Amino acid sequence: MKVFLAVILPAIATAKLQCHCQPSEPCWPSLTAWNQLNTSVDGNLQALRPIAAVCHNPDYDENACRALQSQRSNSSHLSNQPGALQWENWSAWPTHNEECYLETARDIPCGQGRIPPYAVIARSAAHIQSAVRFAAQYNIKVTIRNTGHSFMGRSSAPNSLQINVHNLDEIEIQDSFVPQVPGSIDSPSGIPAVTLGAGVQMHSAYTALNAKGITIPGGSSSTVGVVGGFLQGGGHGILGYKAGMASDNALQFTVVTANGSIVTANAYQNQDLFWALRGGGGGTWGVVVNATIRTYPDYPVTVAIIQYNTTSPGRRFWAGVEACHRHVVGINEQGATGYYYITPYASGSPGTSNSTYAAFQLYLYFVGQADTQAVQRALSTMLGDMRNATAAPLAVEVIAVPKITELLLYTFSGADSDGALVLLGSRLLSRSFFAQPYYAAARLSHTVSQLRLGPDEYIMGNIVAGGQVSKNRNIISSSLNPAWRDTAIHLLFTRIVSPRDSLADQEAVARKLTLEDMPLLESLEARPMAAYCNEANAYQPGFQSAFWGENYQRLLQVKQLVDPDNLFVSRLGVGSDMWDEDGICPLC
Repeated sequence: MKVFLAVILPAIATAKLQCHCQPSEPCWPSLTAWNQLNTSVDGNLQALRPIAAVCHNPDYDENACRALQSQRSNSSHLSNQPGALQWENWSAWPTHNEECYLETARDIPCGQGRIPPYAVIARSAAHIQSAVRFAAQYNIKVTIRNTGHSFMGRSSAPNSLQINVHNLDEIEIQDSFVPQVPGSIDSPSGIPAVTLGAGVQMHSAYTALNAKGITIPGGSSSTVGVVGGFLQGGGHGILGYKAGMASDNALQFTVVTANGSIVTANAYQNQDLFWALRGGGGGTWGVVVNATIRTYPDYPVTVAIIQYNTTSPGRRFWAGVEACHRHVVGINEQGATGYYYITPYASGSPGTSNSTYAAFQLYLYFVGQADTQAVQRALSTMLGDMRNATAAPLAVEVIAVPKITELLLYTFSGADSDGALVLLGSRLLSRSFFAQPYYAAARLSHTVSQLRLGPDEYIMGNIVAGGQVSKNRNIISSSLNPAWRDTAIHLLFTRIVSPRDSLADQEAVARKLTLEDMPLLESLEARPMAAYCNEANAYQPGFQSAFWGENYQRLLQVKQLVDPDNLFVSRLGVGSDMWDEDGICPLC
């Protein structure tokens, strides 16, 4: 989609930028140079092929292909493979017509696509330093990968050097963490915290924290890396109402910068870098080796699960959606966070011969609340309204769980179902939008019904702001999009792409999402478009403002300070507007 993005991303003139070196050019490292890099990283340099290559000629391996097919949706398995991604569409390189999908025929050629040809499987900060210095010396684009979870295509890039931090999985829990400070500054008081290596995933973090009776404001997934794009891009979750965004709770980062140095960034040193890392997006500022995050008590939580189904997404179905939206902000103001899913055409109607049915599911979490009857009272008005609107049976469960981590470890048991080809659209809806709840609910329900989703595509409402997220608006060391402080719902929807479609057809889906679907969401409010930088349209026009608002210009200044030669070009990240879509060449 190079031509498409060239239209919507403004070029910024600069004399310093030059194209990253490509394998066909004389500047590309010789085999001797690659061998020297391998020696410097203790034999941890690995040549990569796309994971699906074993299912295509000439690399076809029947047993390996069958084994891979059995794990094709297992996020844990995919996270362990340097040549794999959680969202398969980001392995393709449309501008060069290269793809390598598990689902396509054996005789279709397997191109390298966006999978880097080499990866340094880092097992220490020194390995990262060697990789960064090598990439800088030969002007090779860098890709940083832990689990390959990025919806925005930031975990892969063509002809780049992958710095794989997956094995940096140390976890250190401290009752009284004191950040490193320069000698001229008195040390602050210690607070409870945990230091997580760059490879630690949510499930591993929750397992370790559960044993100590504490938790962090993490996400709702097994295999998302805590320290990467999640933390650096903001990071939302069910603890948000009590603790704020994950980035609000970051206390310190250890980072390998573009010159190969290891630096500590916190509120007392390298403050500009610390500010940028707390919300400015992953893969942009350097390679984070570890991060320290404030911990909280492992609160009890009461969960409310509310569901209804109809045979089709007719008037009654959308009336129930509308009724829910009349109450979600009020419920949030009573301390609830959560998620809802609107699936107009879910596969397989239970107990019938219908091929699809319309499904609505709402999960609410009352953190710190162990009284189920109090939760039922808080929900009673909303539930009555939804029952009247749908005239359909409403399934309601209210369950008390002793600890947040127990709930998360049960719900996300170590491996999620990923592996599809997925694009997102998203919008942060403000609390002021819901000031007139009946009007807002009607407008929102009608608007999302116009998205015309296909089978199993869904609309998701993330009720993860309010409370402490809003109260943290005056935090000085935070580059998070200020729109989050006024957000009521982070609304997103999915578009599922078929790997059997041509790359041109897949591009058409992205174009329709950008030019037809997204304007529907943007029409809801007159204020400038705002979206979450980790879960958004991967072809978002004006992403600079949409993802970071008024903070973008300062972020760009910090970027030029810490990475003046643009070694780290992260897709739709700060400074990437100076580059083509692949981050290979400047646009001027």
